[in-house]
Amino acid sequence: QAILCPGVAYRVVIPPASCPGEGWSMSWRDESTFKRSSALNDEEKSFLKQAKKIRDIRKLEDRSRAGEQLDAKQLEKVESLPDCVKELITLVAKLPESSEVLEKNPDMAELVPNSTLQSVARRRQQEEERRRRSEEQERIKKETVEHQSRHDRPITDIAFSSDGAYIYTSSKDSMVLCWSTAEKLLKCVCTYGGHKGAVWAVDVSAQTPARVASGSADGQVLFWPAARASSKPLVVKADSSLEHGGIVKIVRWCPFTPDLLATASDKLAAVQPFVAIWRAGGPGTGARQVLRMENLPTKANDLQWLGGARTKLCSAHDNGYIGVWDCESGKLLKTLKLHSDPVSALCLAPDGVTLVTASRDCSAIAVDVSTAEMPVLKTWKASFPLNAVAVSPEFNRCEAGAVVLGGGRHEREVTTSKLDQEEFMAQIYSAEGEWWGAGKGHFGPIHIIRFIPNSGFATGSEDGCLYVHDLYGGLLHSDNTR
Repeated sequence: QAILCPGVAYRVVIPPASCPGEGWSMSWRDESTFKRSSALNDEEKSFLKQAKKIRDIRKLEDRSRAGEQLDAKQLEKVESLPDCVKELITLVAKLPESSEVLEKNPDMAELVPNSTLQSVARRRQQEEERRRRSEEQERIKKETVEHQSRHDRPITDIAFSSDGAYIYTSSKDSMVLCWSTAEKLLKCVCTYGGHKGAVWAVDVSAQTPARVASGSADGQVLFWPAARASSKPLVVKADSSLEHGGIVKIVRWCPFTPDLLATASDKLAAVQPFVAIWRAGGPGTGARQVLRMENLPTKANDLQWLGGARTKLCSAHDNGYIGVWDCESGKLLKTLKLHSDPVSALCLAPDGVTLVTASRDCSAIAVDVSTAEMPVLKTWKASFPLNAVAVSPEFNRCEAGAVVLGGGRHEREVTTSKLDQEEFMAQIYSAEGEWWGAGKGHFGPIHIIRFIPNSGFATGSEDGCLYVHDLYGGLLHSDNTR
């Protein structure tokens, strides 16, 4: 026993065996004896009170049989036993179907008539059947896809049919929608449902008949038939799928070999980021993996197929690099540091030799991919971080055509910082760098830009809206009347 003297400083030493990490917990809750209050309802509490009352009376009976003289009050309690049992039986009939108090008190169950016990069992069985039916109905409801007129969450990707008649959009609302461009007000003609998480990517193949592929946070890639003319909106189910793993962020059909599909995923649980190439079969047959690249510096933010003597795949990464991969061996052919911040998007110009990158460092850079050196051809500067880039059909080696840039600060920063009005506009520049105009309308960061054949460029945003503008910012199509 230690005696502490006033005015003397003491140093407390904790023995090594009691140090955190060696069997001693810093949390007082770990040693607490506090227990939560009972979750029993009123009928269960009344049953337990009545059971205790009956047990007390039985104890008095045992004492009486043992020769003990009971007083008048105790004798009165013993005489009330039949009434107490009747009250217990009444309470048993009122117990909830899910209650376990009767099973946990078998001595009380012995006092209950078989008819009452059978009635309780029937009620429990009926309740279990009702619960199963309710769960099944809820499951069917969740899996039943209803036609949507527009997205109610951010748009993450855009694809289009070869003739520009249809635009496909993916969204965090777990849906892929197909829009007809026949009128200025875009009309959703097909709803593609089946994913169980945010859909991050969508693309349409160049093969005939065209196929739609989508990738989602649920780790799946789903395959669908492309839209067809119909007199009424359609709800389309996937005809096949593949278990990809990870969070599927990128899906890109190969323009040179139409049955090849490239995908990229982000980390999910034990599945690390990887890039893969798949060979897709016909409708209903899914796809098989032919190549997998796992030695990545960071997750791939975008993929772009490159042609030439050998088919190649370009990947964009958070460390400011792009990588070029051989699609036959999976070998990394080249890395190129272009940006100081993440490369968010890639776009191959129609000339086939100019690759344009967009980055969170507020710049877009064009490089010549026809040579091994991949020299820089042009740089465009923006006043905001970039998420997306697209070039017009007539773009040619930065000498003709237009470049469209879009982005904005991260959605987490939108409500906590002062924003420039132009930040959510799609900025249009000539190939030489002259500013031509802006596509207006969005009130959130632009995530994706795509040029639509025989039309203008489409933009999808955090605001869930879809717009199509011409090269001078004029509005051609919109999914809303705002």
